[in-house]
Parts: sequence; structure tokens; C-alpha cells
Amino acid sequence: MRYAHITDIQKVNEPDKQKALKHLLVKLQKAEALVNTEGTISADELEKELGRVIM
Repeated sequence: MRYAHITDIQKVNEPDKQKALKHLLVKLQKAEALVNTEGTISADELEKELGRVIM
């Protein structure tokens, strides 16, 4: 199941909601670990790296 394509969460059954929640929490934990080890950059640094202004 591709969670990015869910348009109406009310139509999703409970086991799929739990699976999606677990998947999201794992991704968030990985992102948090990456931030803790590699740090973050400022919005100005990101804009410079992308070569454009973020609004």
C-alpha cells in the first residue's frame, strides 16, 4: 500500500492506519537520528545550496 496516495483517511481500515503510523514513526526516528549525527543547516544555507529563495 502506498500511503502517499491516500486521499480519504476515513476509508482506510484500522490495521492499515496502524501500519502507516508505524511506517511514519520509523521514518521520523531515522530523520531524527540523522539530524543528531549530521546536524542541520539554516534556511539561508539551504537557499544558497538550492540556488533559489524558499518562501
